[in-house]
Amino acid sequence: MKKEKDLNFFKNFLDLIPEPLIIVKKNNLKFFFVNLEFQVQFGKSQSKLKDISVESIFSKSSFLISNLKKLKDKVGMFLIKEATLFRNYSYEVRCIIPDNLNNYILMIFKKIEDERQINDNSQYIIFDETFSILSHEINNPLSSIKMASQLIKKSKNYDKELIDIISSETERISKIFNSISFVNSKIDLLEGKDENIHEILRYSVFRLKKLDKNIKIYENFDPSLPLVKVDKNAMIQVFDNLLLNSV
Repeated sequence: MKKEKDLNFFKNFLDLIPEPLIIVKKNNLKFFFVNLEFQVQFGKSQSKLKDISVESIFSKSSFLISNLKKLKDKVGMFLIKEATLFRNYSYEVRCIIPDNLNNYILMIFKKIEDERQINDNSQYIIFDETFSILSHEINNPLSSIKMASQLIKKSKNYDKELIDIISSETERISKIFNSISFVNSKIDLLEGKDENIHEILRYSVFRLKKLDKNIKIYENFDPSLPLVKVDKNAMIQVFDNLLLNSV
């Protein structure tokens, strides 16, 4: 009985907060509580939202939902910036996961009214998504460098091919980072040149075979394939992902 009274007290307290606020269950992202301001701004009552997922209100593909799923194993305070979240309004969402109540996520929504803030917000989203992609893409060349250096240590002979892998992969990381400063211009920055797609693919295959001698790869290229206008580094990343995910 006391627990129920305490719960009602906190619910009444949270209803007084002038910003939309919700509490969701961390394991399935279902609504546990929504305050009055959330019900007013988002046009949904507590009774209609009870035990349904936040994905029923916000798009499954939204930046908010994808980031909430990443918070399932975390504790602390996190700020998620979303462009158009609901009815053409932009929001920033502060997520709080207390250490002693880590089965729940408390979310406070702040509507962005100022046009300049909305523009800044969209840039944040681009950078957030970019760094997420970068962390994945940079991991591939770093893995190659690490494995090549380990093989060099074990080898008594100078291996020029392994040294070349380290050199080219280091240069590729540098080019990936150099592209960051152009991200929020929202223009296509790929350096398209006429390339032999066979050579690019052979480089990825050669590196994989060199670093893991247990892998068998059979090549069957069409010799009539013409030069293709592509960004060489971007294509290496594509082939790396395809090859690494297939072994």
